[in-house]
Amino acid sequence: MKKIVFLLLFFLLFYSRSVGLDWGLPYPMHPDERNMADAVLNLKCNVSSFVLHVSWLKTCFNPNFFAYGQFNIYLGYIFALIIHMLRQGMDFNRFDEVIIALRMISFLSSILNAFVLFKIFTLLNRSLKWFKPDDNQFFILKVACWLIIIFVPYGIQFSHFGTTESLLMLFYSLISYLSLKVLIEKKHNTFDLLKVAIFCGLSIATKVSSISFLLIPIISIILKELYKKSKYRKLTKVLLSKLLFLIASLSGIFLIIAVTIIISAIFSWQSIINWNAFISTIRYEVGVGDGSIPVFYTRSFFLSIPIIFQLIKIFPYALGFSQYFLCIVGFICLSWRKKEYIMLRLFFLIYFIPTSFLYAKWTRFISPIFPITTLIVIIMLVEIYLLAKKYKLSKLLLNFGGIILIFLLIIPGISYASIYLNPDVRFSASKWIYQNITTESSILSETANVIDIPILSSFYDTRNIHYDMMVFNFYDLDQDPSLEASLQQNMARANYIIIPSRRIIYNHTCFEDNFKYPSSILNGYEPARCNELAKKYPKLNQYYQELISGKLGFRQVAKITSYPKISVLGRTIMEFPDESAEETWTVFDHPSVTIYKRYD
Repeated sequence: MKKIVFLLLFFLLFYSRSVGLDWGLPYPMHPDERNMADAVLNLKCNVSSFVLHVSWLKTCFNPNFFAYGQFNIYLGYIFALIIHMLRQGMDFNRFDEVIIALRMISFLSSILNAFVLFKIFTLLNRSLKWFKPDDNQFFILKVACWLIIIFVPYGIQFSHFGTTESLLMLFYSLISYLSLKVLIEKKHNTFDLLKVAIFCGLSIATKVSSISFLLIPIISIILKELYKKSKYRKLTKVLLSKLLFLIASLSGIFLIIAVTIIISAIFSWQSIINWNAFISTIRYEVGVGDGSIPVFYTRSFFLSIPIIFQLIKIFPYALGFSQYFLCIVGFICLSWRKKEYIMLRLFFLIYFIPTSFLYAKWTRFISPIFPITTLIVIIMLVEIYLLAKKYKLSKLLLNFGGIILIFLLIIPGISYASIYLNPDVRFSASKWIYQNITTESSILSETANVIDIPILSSFYDTRNIHYDMMVFNFYDLDQDPSLEASLQQNMARANYIIIPSRRIIYNHTCFEDNFKYPSSILNGYEPARCNELAKKYPKLNQYYQELISGKLGFRQVAKITSYPKISVLGRTIMEFPDESAEETWTVFDHPSVTIYKRYD
């Protein structure tokens, strides 16, 4: 019976991570995916002209893309070759193959990460002695643990993105697991230290900012030595013995650092060979991250408040509100004396604090620590169960309460899978346009989205439909005086106006958010933000205000969304709007498309 239950759980895990893995294709809906795919397609090596010389090495398998390391790119290349061989004789598109290959890496990483998290759960059970391994109560909690891991929104989303996040989450979890083992077990296991170093090296070879992952094993080794009991009672001797313990731990730390450097150099060797190009890219990426290089796609972080922004705009959506609430309670209320709990908090804070203070606060920047939050949720669930048993709650009440709690914890994840069960929202919006907007109509839309709407698809016949499309650069409206006259001309021609995502309206105005939040602080921003946006972008604010109010002569006729939802027999019984999340949580795989029609 237990085996059948775990087989069903594995099926749910597999299904949640793989359903709709081809979403958006053949179009490049995710810009980072597109960049990674282009890098994979750039990989070439002229073996016939082999010369063991730096000039030849610089061109051999050079992705010409150094925003990330090469490990994930090379892995994508191998996966793409396998897919290509399996699809011989079939119609295919190389871009499609590479995108699927990259998503397969994320899918497999997410599957493996689930097992690593469960491994950490069993390690904690062994260390903290919650339950005996063959205890039926432990079996029930293991099932609950699996359900929480399976149905967590971030796990589902990032397994569908052919980017580095799922792989980095896997490495962070593996490093955390091995570091916990180092802390818990009585003696250092050199093999565990080597494995930690390998995973740290692969992390850096995937993304150079992952160098901070090294702090996890180093702190674990240091704390292990500090936790050792001294046989002395005199304070000076106790301190001296602790110092000697720390000196003894240096060999393990040096081993980890040395192996990490070697592994990262092997698997991201083009970053070393093409050092100038690598450093130039890193300087640019650092400038974008800290805000010293202003770019249009970081305007959503203007006057954002570090930590508060992430706590309001990212975690509630990445975890689901119920898991997020339990995580906060767990982080605060779990014992501050148990070294295992202290370490998990440190694993979270080591990465969260410095990343939170970057100007660019994208969800992907803090994604490596998402699995740690899931562990805190699971531990809190165990502690609640143990507390209920301690106070001898009735079995009926305990079981009923447990079922309700688990349901609340997993419902956001179940609903999130609907995004990939349904057609991409841009296909749905395009279908609506082709069905409801007559041919030869003039349509005004916004620039700098990953793809312009409407798009061609096999879902509908567009052979006899032609539109006068005007894609306007709203980003520079307040900086370029010539654009104002151009906008007036476009609006005079337009029969319809499309807002293809929240990117411009949410990042330059406060109209949308003011309907939902009484205070900017509760929205993750400084109180002065709305006034500053109105001063900085007066023309944009006027345009959207007049469009929404109807002064421009347009009225909203459709809003096509793909919010996480639960439907039964085609009827939506529960929906979780998430457009107010940090923009990259929605704009890549499920933006909202709003359409206005001229009525004057």
